[in-house]
Amino acid sequence: MQMIASIPIAWAVVDKENYDNWRWFLELLAIDLEINNGHGFAFMSDRQKGLIPALEDLFPNSEHRYCVRHIHCNFRSNYKGKALKDQLWKCARASYIPAFNKEMETLNAMSPDAYEFLRKIPPIHWSRAHFKPIYKCDMLLNNLCECFNSLILCARTKGIVTLNETIRTQLMCRIQRKRDSMKKSGNIFCPKIVKKLEKAKNMTYFHNTTWSGGDQYQIICNDGQFVVNKKEKTCTCRRWELTGVPCSHAISAIYYNHEKPETYIEDCYKVSTFLDIYSHILYPTQDKTCWPKSPQCPMIPPEVVMKKRGQKVRLRRKDATEKIGFCNGKVSKTGKKITCSICGVTGHNKRFHGQQGTNTNNDDNGGQTGTSTTTLPRDEVNCHDPMDGIDPQVLEDHLQLVDHLIESQFSEKITTFENVQVEPLQGIITQEQDAHNAEERRSERKKLETMRQRKKGIIEANPVLVERLLQNHCKRKTQVKNIL
Repeated sequence: MQMIASIPIAWAVVDKENYDNWRWFLELLAIDLEINNGHGFAFMSDRQKGLIPALEDLFPNSEHRYCVRHIHCNFRSNYKGKALKDQLWKCARASYIPAFNKEMETLNAMSPDAYEFLRKIPPIHWSRAHFKPIYKCDMLLNNLCECFNSLILCARTKGIVTLNETIRTQLMCRIQRKRDSMKKSGNIFCPKIVKKLEKAKNMTYFHNTTWSGGDQYQIICNDGQFVVNKKEKTCTCRRWELTGVPCSHAISAIYYNHEKPETYIEDCYKVSTFLDIYSHILYPTQDKTCWPKSPQCPMIPPEVVMKKRGQKVRLRRKDATEKIGFCNGKVSKTGKKITCSICGVTGHNKRFHGQQGTNTNNDDNGGQTGTSTTTLPRDEVNCHDPMDGIDPQVLEDHLQLVDHLIESQFSEKITTFENVQVEPLQGIITQEQDAHNAEERRSERKKLETMRQRKKGIIEANPVLVERLLQNHCKRKTQVKNIL
């Protein structure tokens, strides 16, 4: 699929993507558009099979750009992490050579292997700093074709004749809608260009402009120092040449002479140019029963092809780092960072704390969701519970002590927890020491003192937990609450 100004101009149905089919398609495209050697044309693709050699053979003087998103898909298979991803995009967005070299040096300091991976791909295919300015386009993504593929999604499941008719009808309606919406804009330039220009105007407040004489100006800003030539419509940042829209440095120079930046925008962004492009319409057709019969031989049916098992995949397989948006009425958590409230480490939450396969260190992706973890069956999951840190024997002894305290509440008239001293406890134990020797009495007294200290520590550390345990163990809730 080749697109100019977001208008589909040619498409074909082939059995597979290879060199022969791409060459056949590009030869027909060159005849229709009268392309000789490709000079003045820029092609963007995701490096499909056989496309690169076909373009090199037919259009040697054209510019072939690679989609940076597809480059990143291959890049992150070995070099993960948000920092490397952001640095890759900084290298691609750098608009002039010194800035590109600086970003590449930063990438080399972060990961020499990632630097070597990008260095093997010629920057003329993916970095704005090496794009030619004659195309007036700084696109880095192949989103136009991806959007069109999603538009014709329902048509791709149909037969060849029905498929082409569905695409023609959709494009016929789309071109008319675009033409009508642009007529109602009421501007000289297209709305997106106006929005981009206004954003650049707001950045001029932080610029210092100096006129050197003639048409050259020196602009000092936070990004550095640049030179603007108003007559040649150039700036050393190269954004003006790449897009045809004045950059913030150029707008500062234009404001210095009390001129309007709109007068320096290229004519290709005018509404009149847009309407001229969309003036060519797709005509409606009659039903296929009214089509004239072809004098050619009858069409031979295609060979029987064995279908694969399962439902045919219609949607593009999205990457784990892509934002999915809403899923079944709920917002997707893809790309969100999760942090464990127990250990404070990103990559898992407290529900999966301590499980095998759970990330206990900072992942390369910054703890984002979408990573795979090894989960255990529910009966084998070691969930974190405050009860796990308490000795069961201590709890059992503690509950027995509470029973003694409850029974002695009415006889000894104990009303508060502070009134519980060692003396009444010793009285309870003394009744049981008649049948024991002195060694056993010393052991019991030591055990009781240890239990008392542990009980005090448990109550101070987990008052709510102890209250819940007492309520579950004793049916006499009222007496337990009065003691506590």
